Amino acid sequence: MNIKIFKNTGKHSCCFLDKDNKWNDCELELKKTLVLLEVVQELDAGFAPFSLHYFDKNGLHRYLGKIEIYHQDVKSNNSDSDVISHVSKYINGGSSVKQLDIKFCSIMYGKNIYSELKKMCGEDDYLSTLKKLREISVIGKDELKKIDELDVFKLSLLKESQGIVNYDLTKLKFKINPTTTKDTYTFFSDIEKEFKNIYSGNLSKEFARVVHEIDDNISCSIDFFAMLDKYVDEYGKKLKKNRKKSHLEYMKKMFSDKLNFVLKINKILQTYQKIYDLNDKIADFLKVEEYDEQSRLELGQYTSIRTIENVICREDGEVDAKKADSKDDGKARGRLRLTNARQVNDPMEGRVLFDFLFSEPVDVDFVQSHIYISSATSQLDSLPMWKQYAKDAQGVVLQYSDEFIESIVKSKNVDLAKMCYLDIENGVLNHVIIEGKYRDDVKAELIELSKEIEKEIAKDETGDVKKDILDILRPLAFLFKHKNYSYEREYRIMHDNEIFKRDIKLFKKEGMPLPFLYVYLKDFKLKYKRVILGAKSIDVDYVAPYIKHCDNQIKIEVSKINYR
Repeated sequence: MNIKIFKNTGKHSCCFLDKDNKWNDCELELKKTLVLLEVVQELDAGFAPFSLHYFDKNGLHRYLGKIEIYHQDVKSNNSDSDVISHVSKYINGGSSVKQLDIKFCSIMYGKNIYSELKKMCGEDDYLSTLKKLREISVIGKDELKKIDELDVFKLSLLKESQGIVNYDLTKLKFKINPTTTKDTYTFFSDIEKEFKNIYSGNLSKEFARVVHEIDDNISCSIDFFAMLDKYVDEYGKKLKKNRKKSHLEYMKKMFSDKLNFVLKINKILQTYQKIYDLNDKIADFLKVEEYDEQSRLELGQYTSIRTIENVICREDGEVDAKKADSKDDGKARGRLRLTNARQVNDPMEGRVLFDFLFSEPVDVDFVQSHIYISSATSQLDSLPMWKQYAKDAQGVVLQYSDEFIESIVKSKNVDLAKMCYLDIENGVLNHVIIEGKYRDDVKAELIELSKEIEKEIAKDETGDVKKDILDILRPLAFLFKHKNYSYEREYRIMHDNEIFKRDIKLFKKEGMPLPFLYVYLKDFKLKYKRVILGAKSIDVDYVAPYIKHCDNQIKIEVSKINYR
């Protein structure tokens, strides 16, 4: 691959170093060429910044990110042209680079920069280009040690950017496998093969530290946290067995915001084991595990008339012209939308369970929830529901098809669960109500869970126990409400975005100062079997043509409740 360096000569133009050609009407054909365009600013401890651009075989341009080039000879010289001329000699073969010659090196950074470069120019050109640029990810172990001794990166502002993380990754690469010849990006793309070396080299904490820096600062094509999660799956029990619990405790503290990761480590360490067991037992009971002729559910949602056009649409992708021109481009139509659990309508959401389980009032700190939910009900023609959730019976009930509910029940990344209603009086649990029935078995488990929590808190010497237990129970807490809501007979479609990541969308509701967070179940085909119009809704003759146009199989009815 060709590499060209352009010098910036003004606000809107720049010239090629050797031939003085202008960027906008350059006489040279830039094809299969990597272009370094100078960024005008003072040198940073010997580093000169360039923007990085790629021109493919058809001459089409793509911006990749940034590259900082270090040259020892101009460390104290603010003449950018010196940097360009020195570097140009090395890149174009005018000056040979000997082993351990560290006068010149570079580091790239930007969103997915390595993966994009590799994808565009192919494996061979990718490696040869990095070597020409003396990029940090392909520099050898001994050369890297020399750079480390000069404090090249520590003195630079790169220490506060993605650059230093790439540098740390390269150092960690050689600690994990001193003989590797892979570039850093390729090495960590396949890090699962190196798990044994991380464990045997006692590098678990350092691996976690670098992953944490990446997780906080870099958008990268490699999901480093997922790699760490797999590492704990594979070696967590060995770490505990060989008295390296501190490594797991370190990870737990560092990634305290990753709830499922923390829960996994706690289980490995067998911390709060009885509480975990009871939590899992109750959660499994509430989860709908089967869906067949005998266990078939009739579920739907109360909503406004305006919702219909967003969730019922033709399979051929036909969309309204205004929707097609919008930012969303109609892509989320016909897909179920789940709301962040912290932004649902009930201000007591998630608190009812805690009020019973803890003997003293719980001051629940704000913790961002990874749980997204959509409510459904088995009460498909209920006056209280019409009044509360369908604009005083001016809206509709949309009943899900059997196929859609079955796809949710069988899914591995979305759950369908029953809501549990608690009858609590003066701290005493009188009844547990699920689908209109008293459940003494679930009541007994909740009472036992409360006693176990009390035991753990009594042993607490650090002050962390209550927070740990709250973190364990947070997802379960979203399945509990006060008995006053038992008439709703609610079910919840739930998705944990920490386990299976979906794109988070923002939506601004009228009258609300800040947007709501949503995810869409784009991999589930949303389908309804029946639409029930509220007693105060618009005439069926107006609604039916659109619904039948979209799906002729949907039945359309009017509520049997006489309410005006």
